[in-house]
Amino acid sequence: MTGVSRGGGFEISEAFIPEATARSLDAVMGEASLRAMRDRPGFPEAVRATTRIWRMPADGEARVFAEAMRDLGRLMGCLWAIFLHNTEGGLTLARLTALMEAGKVSGAGRARALLVYLQFVGYIEPVPHVGDGRVRRYAPTPRLLAGWGGRLQRDFAVMATVSPAIAALRERFGEPAVFNQYGRLTGELFVHYMMVRDERMPGPSLEVFSQRYAGIMMLAELLAKAEDGVPFPPIRPIRYSVAAIARACGVSRTQVRKALRDGAAAGFLELPEEGLAVPTPLLAEHLELMIAGQFVGCEWAAEQVLADSVAP
Repeated sequence: MTGVSRGGGFEISEAFIPEATARSLDAVMGEASLRAMRDRPGFPEAVRATTRIWRMPADGEARVFAEAMRDLGRLMGCLWAIFLHNTEGGLTLARLTALMEAGKVSGAGRARALLVYLQFVGYIEPVPHVGDGRVRRYAPTPRLLAGWGGRLQRDFAVMATVSPAIAALRERFGEPAVFNQYGRLTGELFVHYMMVRDERMPGPSLEVFSQRYAGIMMLAELLAKAEDGVPFPPIRPIRYSVAAIARACGVSRTQVRKALRDGAAAGFLELPEEGLAVPTPLLAEHLELMIAGQFVGCEWAAEQVLADSVAP
């Protein structure tokens, strides 16, 4: 198989993303597109609403899914499972390992552990052998598809306020063909992100939150304490309770304190005293860019799905 060399110093096989798609996304995810998204009417309100989605839901199936997916690796595992299932070769240990290694996420040990966990929570299941009986394939279960679909619908409800394409996709997301194609395209989008992430935004990264257990959830809980009616992301003092954040996110107070300290060390927060945090302009900039990138990428996928669904 041919490889697509990228600036990050590794190769992504065209088994995961066609070269034409990679080149298209290079343009779609450029600075001009992100700037245009940030300039759309309603975008600041959409940023606030998006961070609220990152919090732990109060109850129901949304909470069950969020509790199982507090770790970003597990959440991305759901996307990878749906993506690989909808590509030639399906979801196997070897293909998941190759995808994670290509993105410098981890290797075979983490991929195997992820498959075991997703089976344990009932999100994937083995499928009958097809072809080479030595290769075990897996498939997403209805429980995973319902949980992932519910999470996406919550995202779409916010993104639809700034994107007509996503509003149109939202109305048809219950169609299996639309759901499956969107899953494949967002998987390709993530592969593209893995290819270019080392080239964007040098310096501090929000991975200081996202790469830790419940890190983004902790950040969202902090930002939720900001006053309504003020610009968002806020650049003003926020009063918070370590115990309340820990309780809401299902983590220890030590984990909360460490996440906030590491965020401060990266330049995203100032912590003048216990219980008081001041988000910095750097945090506001990174949050807006990250969410703009999510919106632009999802809009691209929505436009592809809608175009294909009306093509003769």
